[in-house]
Amino acid sequence: MQHHPLTDSSCCGRLACRYKSIVIYDSAASSRSLPGFSQRMSADQPEQQTGTYRTLALVALLPVLLLAPFANKAFHIDDTVYIWVAQQIHDEPLDFFGFEKNWDDRLEPAHAFNKNPPGVSYLIALAALVVGWNETGLHLVFLIPSVLAGLSVFFLAKRFCDRPLLAATVAIVSPAFIVSGTNLMCEATMLAFYTWAVVLWVRGLDTEDAKYLAAAAVLMGAGFLVKFVAISVVPLLAAYTLMSKRRATVHLLYFLIPLGVLTAYDAFTFAMYGVPHFLNAAVFSVDYATVASGVGLVQKTLTNTSFMGGSFILTFFLVPYLWSWRGVLVVGAAYCVILLMLISSGGIGSSYLMYDGPDIRWGYVMQLALFLTAGLNILAMLVAEVREGRDRDAALLLLWIGGTFV
Repeated sequence: MQHHPLTDSSCCGRLACRYKSIVIYDSAASSRSLPGFSQRMSADQPEQQTGTYRTLALVALLPVLLLAPFANKAFHIDDTVYIWVAQQIHDEPLDFFGFEKNWDDRLEPAHAFNKNPPGVSYLIALAALVVGWNETGLHLVFLIPSVLAGLSVFFLAKRFCDRPLLAATVAIVSPAFIVSGTNLMCEATMLAFYTWAVVLWVRGLDTEDAKYLAAAAVLMGAGFLVKFVAISVVPLLAAYTLMSKRRATVHLLYFLIPLGVLTAYDAFTFAMYGVPHFLNAAVFSVDYATVASGVGLVQKTLTNTSFMGGSFILTFFLVPYLWSWRGVLVVGAAYCVILLMLISSGGIGSSYLMYDGPDIRWGYVMQLALFLTAGLNILAMLVAEVREGRDRDAALLLLWIGGTFV
């Protein structure tokens, strides 16, 4: 899975806490009570801590319950590439791309067909020392990144809203999270690094504590070594920092850490393989985008919107709790209008999958209309959040989700 909307998980979870006094802004957000717990006096702190531990245990357990049944799933799609690199690491720990394989109907060096860094393959190689190369063992080990990702969403939501458990649940049960958590690819691990980096960076800015900022910067660099797109957290948090401090500050110097990791990685791969791997992957992405540029803006926007809506479909079923009854009617009307438009158009752009012979494929059309409506609902929540908040937190959401459309 190469799409980056997985990194939206915490955003969509927080947006799911939008209305009915669920979202509250203030600097004491991290000290609010958890769902089911009323505000207590300081004498009740042990009870609050017990409740927090129970909630954290629940958040950690949820990905395990959802993903463990798929532990014996066969390796598939790009799992194979990550395993090849991990096996190479066992033979030559520093020469991770030092082999050739037939991946695109021709024999190629690994750095040519693999557009991802080796971070996850190092994790696989380490896990294989303990559990071997079998599917069940490796999938069980890779529950750890999914658990950490779920916890990161919880702590981020705790900073921004009054229902962190709800936000984390929305993220964890989303199709994007579950599908990515049942393979050995890099998305779940990247999400953990990415979101924890945001959690610690925001914490560091709130408390002016250098150790949180330094830890966040290290996680940014680690995320980059898992999946290149994770470097997008740098401009995201740089913008958030500038909005928070209203000027360039010494905090921005911490971004030299992930940027240094990027530079060192490309220098190393250039020395080893004659190609700066990140730069080569970036050129590949630009070339691919150039080819895709022939696709109309409307089609690309609809595709991204439907992908986001399908990935976080649970937000659609929370509509009655997020909007007034008028808002619910608007969402229902939007679904009907989108359904009629799809039927009349026969497809989006060059995709004509609406019809099977002379008949309408109702299952496909209704599902696509649902995904588009769910995506538009997320965007509507984002607009409402920005209009009401008009602060750095709302801007963070806007940049984070809006960036997936770029």
